[in-house]
Amino acid sequence: MRRIYFMIKKEFRQIFRDPPMIAIIFLMPVVQMLVLSFAITTEIKHVKLAVADLDNGVITPAWQAALQTAVARTRDLFAAGKPVADGVHGRLRYELRATWLGGMRILDTLESIQFDVFNRRPTLRLHDGLVIALNTVFWKRPNR
Repeated sequence: MRRIYFMIKKEFRQIFRDPPMIAIIFLMPVVQMLVLSFAITTEIKHVKLAVADLDNGVITPAWQAALQTAVARTRDLFAAGKPVADGVHGRLRYELRATWLGGMRILDTLESIQFDVFNRRPTLRLHDGLVIALNTVFWKRPNR
């Protein structure tokens, strides 16, 4: 425990010894919160349903349609973002590929269970992980 205390103490000394590091640690998160807060919206548009529909634990047709719309939109966003995994190098390339493939696998599962997330929650199992790992390694790049 004493060793950890001295390591933490050493790191804090190192941080406060370097003024640019102080700005990075304390100022950058504030800037990110300010900038990124404009990029996110929690407003749901064009969905005609009520939260009370979910009280019984049954997916109503309105919720099914809302989930179907969300999945279609997510697929479009994933398709637009797929080239990013080809534009980076090293370990990040494989992490982005695996993330993309895992997300698409979840979307496929949602569609296969007809969006009934109450009776069958979409999860990734060992088999899915193996398929994602293989597809990550043998990723098909688009023709340029």
